[in-house]
Parts: sequence; structure tokens; C-alpha cells
Amino acid sequence: MVLSKALRSIRRPQAFRGPRAPGALLLAGVLVLATGCDSITSRVSGSEATAIVVGQLGELPGTAASGAESADEAMTVVLGDVTLSGSFRPLAEATVDAEGRFRIRGVPAGRTNLIVSARTGSGAELGRAVLLEETRGGEEHELHPIDARSTLHARTWAHIQSSGSSSAPWMGPAELALFVDFDPELAAGLSVSQAVIAAIADGALSAEAALTATLGAQGMEFGAEARNAAVATAAIERDRARAGGAPAASTRQNFVTAALAEWIEAGVDPEAAAIATAAAATAIERSLASANASAHFAVTRAALILNTEARAAVVAQHPATTLGLRASTLSMLGELRTGIGASTTIQQLRASVSDAHAGAEAQVVAAATTSLPDLPGDLLVALEAGLREGMAQSRLWTRFANATTPSALAGAAADARGQVHEHTEAILEMLPANARAGVSTEATAALLIALGAGPHI
Repeated sequence: MVLSKALRSIRRPQAFRGPRAPGALLLAGVLVLATGCDSITSRVSGSEATAIVVGQLGELPGTAASGAESADEAMTVVLGDVTLSGSFRPLAEATVDAEGRFRIRGVPAGRTNLIVSARTGSGAELGRAVLLEETRGGEEHELHPIDARSTLHARTWAHIQSSGSSSAPWMGPAELALFVDFDPELAAGLSVSQAVIAAIADGALSAEAALTATLGAQGMEFGAEARNAAVATAAIERDRARAGGAPAASTRQNFVTAALAEWIEAGVDPEAAAIATAAAATAIERSLASANASAHFAVTRAALILNTEARAAVVAQHPATTLGLRASTLSMLGELRTGIGASTTIQQLRASVSDAHAGAEAQVVAAATTSLPDLPGDLLVALEAGLREGMAQSRLWTRFANATTPSALAGAAADARGQVHEHTEAILEMLPANARAGVSTEATAALLIALGAGPHI
């Protein structure tokens, strides 16, 4: 395949800011085209300022999603965007060759978040994907393979757009990819009925609201539009890596890590990121608790991966402490990552979080106290008690357990963060001057937050 050229500037499309008309052309998760193929070709032919989109069909969702008999029926791909009314507007199309490859010419330049729909000869949709990068005249853009994963993401985003309004929360497709990025096997076997798509969309919007509110409560105005713009580059690089055949696990890890680095570059401090992603994961868990079990597991796991990487970012930003907490934190986060990766059900996911939490307190106390072996016995006991209390205060999931709204989550997060810092100062004040020298109060508090940053699942 032809690789896309250097990444250009990303801009947020304005087509999605206005109100949507009721009855948008979204039916059972499939966008219905309003015009015939011949008219599409004639409208875009002859334009000099156009781009080319190239791609390939992957493992498509199959009959449960499309109503088609097999993926072999997919004969065309149709590229389009979403209008102010919420309907799909076709802009260009191409034929799919025998190996599943396609090349769409005549794509309007200067567009972002275009949707490419793979369709059978009879017009039934088999799958779709969102092209995140801005199209440039005279250039080629390589699309993420159209498969079950890309279809879930694109249909969820289309559902959010078509069912929203000018006053509803907005969520961009790049940020949505942080929460809707399933394993290939799970995505291929997941029924993508409209009910499941709606449940996933509700969970993602709950996460968006929790992120915005929790960051705001910590003094950072970093809304959905700004976050989407910040992570768009990372999302595009992920799609390019996948188009090149990179393993799903590594592309996911790299995407999340790069996205959080963009947050921090934009001014979000790592502690705030860890707390906000814990709130987002908690919100998703609550939203999907009664939904399809496979969707529940997949979306919650994606949120937990984001949360775990945010906690790792705290450790990376605050390495300096003589209390021995950094090694303990890295060990616990490693155990949590392993548990999340090995989980195949929501029950196993819950168990992996519980196991990591159970071992964290003992690791923290042991590491901190053994790093200061010359302390008097009574002071050592007091220090152990203080550390245990500090861990209890940093367990954000227990505070989130009774918070049922984004504002309540935000308040609990802000309170917990402040209390952890205050309690850390009290712990370190117990140390004699020679032991306290070189111990960073800020780093110690940050590591306690990293160890305790939820969520409650």
C-alpha cells in the first residue's frame, strides 16, 4: 500500500457544532445514503484540488452488523461526511478489488473526520472507518483497515453526532478512540446492534463529562474539543501503524502513552490526568453496568488502560523521593497492567484491580519503612500508620463509589487530591531532619496518588 505523507495540521470540523435535525439518517447503526453512485462520481470528477484515500478491507463484522451474507459481497466503498442536519453526505466512491483494496479519488481537500463505508453490491453496509487526518489536495491518505474495530468506533461516533444537539456534550473521534478500541477477536464477535452502539456511546459521553468536570475541579480548563485536538496526532499515528500491520496491543499502548503526553504538553499536570482518568473509568463502569457484557468489558478495559498509563505518567514526572515509593509504585502498576491485559471478562478485570490494590499497601509500607532503617521503633510505627492512612485517603475508588454525577466525581477527586498532599506533609513532619533531607513532599504525594488512582469497578 502507498503510505500517507507527512502529518499536516489537524483542525476540528465545524460541521458538528450546530443542532441536528431529528430523524437523521442513522438506522440500526448504518448510515443510509441519500444519492446514487453515478451522481457521486459526476459531482467530484474534474476537480484539481482533491485528495486520494487508499485502504483495505480487514475482518469485517459480518452478518450480525450488516445483514449481508459475507464480506466477499463488499464491492464498493463510499466516502462521505456528516452535514449540519446529522445526515450522511456521500462525496466519492471506489470499487474494491479482489484482494480487498481500494483507492478513492476525487476526495475534497481540507476535510477531517470523513467516513468511509464498505458496501455490498446491493448497498448493504459491511463496515466503516473514520479518516482522522485532514485531506490535502494532490496527496494520498491511508485509511485504517475497515474491520470490526474501526466499525465499532465509527458507528459509535456517528451515533453520538446524529443524536446530539448544540447543547449536548461533544466528543471527537480521536478522544473516543481512547475508550472504544477493542481487541480484534472481541470486536469481531460483538453484536453491534443499535442498542449496543447506544450503550457504548452513553458510556463514552459519561467519560467525557467526568474528564471535563474532574479536570475543571483541579483548576484545568481542558474540554472535549481541546482534548480531541491534542490527541488527534497520536490517533493518526496509531491508524498508520495498524495500516502497516503493527500488532494491536503495541499500537494501543503507544497511542495511549502518546495521547497522555499530549495532555501534559497542553498543560495538564500528571496528577490531574491520573485522577481524571480514574473518574472517567468509573463513569464508564457505571454507565455500562447493565449493558451487553462484551461491550461492558471492552469499554471498561480501554478506560482502565488509559487510567493505568496516566498513573504511570505521574511516576515518570515525579521520580525523586528517598522513601522507596517509586519502585513500589512501578511494581504495582506493572501488576495492574499485566492483570488488565490477561483479563477476558469483566469479572477478571475486577479481580485484577482488586489484586493490585490488595498488594499495594503492603508494598508501600514495606518500601518506605525499610528505606529508613535507623528510625526509633515508636517513630517507625507512627510512620507506618501514617502511610497506611495516606493510602486509604488516596484510594480514589472508595470516594468515587458514592459519587453518581460528573460534578460529584469531580468534587471527590479534588478533595482527595488535596487531602493526600496535606497528609503527606504530616507524615514527613514526623521524620527527623536528617531523615527528611532529600525527601520530596510533592513527589511522595504524587506517588501515593498514582498508587490509589481508582477506579471503583
